[in-house]
Amino acid sequence: MAVGNFFPKTDSSFVVALIQGDDPKNLLEKVVLLTEKKGQPITEIVVNPIQVATPSVVWKLAPGHYAGVDGTLVHLSRDSFVYEKIASTAKQFYYKGTHLDSFPISN
Repeated sequence: MAVGNFFPKTDSSFVVALIQGDDPKNLLEKVVLLTEKKGQPITEIVVNPIQVATPSVVWKLAPGHYAGVDGTLVHLSRDSFVYEKIASTAKQFYYKGTHLDSFPISN
């Protein structure tokens, strides 16, 4: 889980990697973004449920300039977050206007 200012027009939000399963080699994982607007909870699924052999991690990045391995260049005025498969790929997510966008930061 990571806490930051990910959603537009909110103070704080949470990105959570949810893991379900008893067999550590056959887990079901999804990533959700949670916040509250006007007293109502808002949940956005970032990564739909997928079967994984090892859990992933999520972590926050501060506003700033970022580059992806695919050549993407962005300047972010709010926090963003990374969804990373341990010893594998990583994607950085951020709000672009009113929708969530992403780019790869490691292959």
